[in-house]
Amino acid sequence: MRKLIKENPVPAFIVIAFGWTWPLAALIEQSLIFPVLGLFGPCVAAIIVIWASRGRSGLAQLGNKFRLTRALLPWCLVAALLPLVLLVPIWLLHAAWWTPSRVAVEPLSFLGLTLAVLIVGEEIGWRGFLLPYFLERYSPLISSLIVGIVWAVWHLPNFLLPNFPHHGLPFTAFVIMTLGFSVLFTWFFMNTAGSLVIAVIFHAALNLFSLSGLEPARVYWLKAAVYSLAALAATWVIGRSRSWPNTSKSAA
Repeated sequence: MRKLIKENPVPAFIVIAFGWTWPLAALIEQSLIFPVLGLFGPCVAAIIVIWASRGRSGLAQLGNKFRLTRALLPWCLVAALLPLVLLVPIWLLHAAWWTPSRVAVEPLSFLGLTLAVLIVGEEIGWRGFLLPYFLERYSPLISSLIVGIVWAVWHLPNFLLPNFPHHGLPFTAFVIMTLGFSVLFTWFFMNTAGSLVIAVIFHAALNLFSLSGLEPARVYWLKAAVYSLAALAATWVIGRSRSWPNTSKSAA
């Protein structure tokens, strides 16, 4: 089994991550704890695949990506505030295309904060294993798009099952939005030597900061537009840079 996983790391990762998460998501009617545990599917998959491929040394290198250094502190601030800043153009576009509305940033809840902390279960998989694996083989943009597609499809039960807040919202907009997110994650990743601390902060901020008072489906499409433009800007910056830190060797 270990040899099979080592020879097929990406298919093994996808099978394990989806095989862990989707059945647990389907049990949401029984208890919220099941989909919460499902958040750790990418984490479980990454740990198994990295262990099969590189053993304890690979897992140690993965753990090192959670080190917080002084040089990362400005990036922590950027990662935390960027989703908040990008709410401004979302609101402006809504006011331009539809009627101006009274909106506010949704207040933080205990559940929201808890899920924001547990988001580490996703990032160990997406940016701890999958992104560095593809960065060894493809360009940053292609790598981002592949990870973004896998990441978006992993969320599919949230849109199909009625007890999830995503149910009924446009999945196409979510995919486009997630692709934009993924490019920005790669921009952070490549500027911070693959720091998972920054990835977790950015992911948590994306989940925590949103506007209330707007129709959710519209917000999805507006986020898709705004984050696509932000992704294009990040792609331009990445394309103009001649060298990047070697961040991908630890998880392949």
